[in-house]
Amino acid sequence: MSKESFVRDGLEQEKLLYPVSKVAEMFSVSKKSIHRLLQRGLLQSSGAFRHRMITRASIEKFMSNVTWRASLVAAVFYLLPRAGQSLILALTSLGA
Repeated sequence: MSKESFVRDGLEQEKLLYPVSKVAEMFSVSKKSIHRLLQRGLLQSSGAFRHRMITRASIEKFMSNVTWRASLVAAVFYLLPRAGQSLILALTSLGA
Protein backbone atom coordinates (compact mmCIF):
# COMPACT_ATOMS: atom_id res chain seq x y z
CA MET A 1 0.00 0.00 0.00
CA SER A 2 1.39 3.42 -0.93
CA LYS A 3 1.75 6.30 1.51
CA GLU A 4 -0.92 8.29 -0.36
CA SER A 5 -3.62 5.70 0.12
CA PHE A 6 -5.62 4.37 3.01
CA VAL A 7 -7.86 1.41 3.72
CA ARG A 8 -11.58 1.90 4.20
CA ASP A 9 -14.02 -0.97 4.42
CA GLY A 10 -11.19 -3.30 3.44
CA LEU A 11 -10.53 -1.48 0.14
CA GLU A 12 -7.47 0.62 -0.63
CA GLN A 13 -8.38 4.15 -1.74
CA GLU A 14 -6.33 7.22 -2.67
CA LYS A 15 -6.59 10.33 -0.57
CA LEU A 16 -8.69 13.16 -2.00
CA LEU A 17 -7.11 15.94 0.07
CA TYR A 18 -3.52 16.68 1.09
CA PRO A 19 -2.18 19.18 3.65
CA VAL A 20 0.02 22.02 2.43
CA SER A 21 3.05 20.47 4.11
CA LYS A 22 2.60 17.17 2.22
CA VAL A 23 2.16 18.95 -1.14
CA ALA A 24 5.28 21.02 -0.43
CA GLU A 25 7.15 17.78 0.27
CA MET A 26 5.83 16.19 -2.95
CA PHE A 27 6.96 19.20 -5.03
CA SER A 28 10.24 19.64 -3.07
CA VAL A 29 9.42 23.27 -2.31
CA SER A 30 8.61 25.28 0.80
CA LYS A 31 5.15 25.60 2.31
CA LYS A 32 5.34 29.30 1.47
CA SER A 33 5.69 28.42 -2.22
CA ILE A 34 2.55 26.28 -2.03
CA HIS A 35 0.69 29.15 -0.35
CA ARG A 36 1.79 31.41 -3.22
CA LEU A 37 0.40 28.92 -5.74
CA LEU A 38 -2.86 28.92 -3.80
CA GLN A 39 -2.98 32.73 -3.80
CA ARG A 40 -2.36 32.81 -7.56
CA GLY A 41 -5.16 30.31 -8.12
CA LEU A 42 -2.85 27.67 -9.58
CA LEU A 43 -3.85 25.20 -6.85
CA GLN A 44 -7.27 24.91 -5.22
CA SER A 45 -7.87 24.06 -1.60
CA SER A 46 -10.69 23.24 0.75
CA GLY A 47 -11.18 25.48 3.75
CA ALA A 48 -13.67 23.12 5.35
CA PHE A 49 -11.12 21.86 7.84
CA ARG A 50 -8.92 23.50 10.43
CA HIS A 51 -5.97 23.55 8.01
CA ARG A 52 -5.96 24.19 4.27
CA MET A 53 -6.22 20.95 2.33
CA ILE A 54 -5.35 20.77 -1.36
CA THR A 55 -7.40 18.56 -3.63
CA ARG A 56 -5.80 15.70 -5.55
CA ALA A 57 -7.58 16.89 -8.72
CA SER A 58 -6.01 20.32 -8.28
CA ILE A 59 -2.54 18.80 -7.94
CA GLU A 60 -3.03 16.68 -11.06
CA LYS A 61 -4.32 19.67 -13.06
CA PHE A 62 -1.40 21.83 -11.91
CA MET A 63 1.14 19.16 -12.87
CA SER A 64 -0.36 18.73 -16.36
CA ASN A 65 -0.25 22.52 -16.88
CA VAL A 66 3.34 22.73 -15.63
CA THR A 67 4.43 19.97 -18.02
CA TRP A 68 2.66 21.61 -20.96
CA ARG A 69 4.14 25.04 -20.17
CA ALA A 70 7.65 23.67 -19.71
CA SER A 71 7.46 22.02 -23.14
CA LEU A 72 6.16 25.23 -24.68
CA VAL A 73 8.88 27.35 -23.06
CA ALA A 74 11.61 25.02 -24.27
CA ALA A 75 10.23 25.01 -27.81
CA VAL A 76 9.85 28.79 -27.97
CA PHE A 77 13.34 29.50 -26.65
CA TYR A 78 14.80 26.96 -29.05
CA LEU A 79 12.95 28.30 -32.10
CA LEU A 80 12.80 32.00 -31.28
CA PRO A 81 15.58 32.90 -28.83
CA ARG A 82 15.19 36.68 -29.16
CA ALA A 83 11.41 36.99 -29.35
CA GLY A 84 10.77 34.04 -27.06
CA GLN A 85 10.50 35.89 -23.78
CA SER A 86 7.72 38.28 -24.85
CA LEU A 87 5.84 35.43 -26.52
CA ILE A 88 6.08 33.31 -23.38
CA LEU A 89 4.79 36.16 -21.23
CA ALA A 90 1.80 36.56 -23.54
CA LEU A 91 1.05 32.83 -23.58
CA THR A 92 1.47 32.50 -19.81
CA SER A 93 -1.09 35.24 -19.18
CA LEU A 94 -3.55 33.36 -21.42
CA GLY A 95 -3.04 29.98 -19.74
CA ALA A 96 -3.08 31.09 -16.09
